[in-house]
Amino acid sequence: IWTLCNLLFQRLKMHSVLEITKLVSINMKHAQKEVKYVNILCLSASIAKKNMHLAQKN
Repeated sequence: IWTLCNLLFQRLKMHSVLEITKLVSINMKHAQKEVKYVNILCLSASIAKKNMHLAQKN
């Protein structure tokens, strides 16, 4: 996140505030997608673990 901030501050001289806001918005959307993906992976791993546990019981 700090790298992103530094990058944005460097570009402030070249870009308008609107463009900066757009860049932040796009990066936030990507971050949210990554978090969702990680959550899905964790959920899948959890389900797989439960299934393995159930299979071992049977």
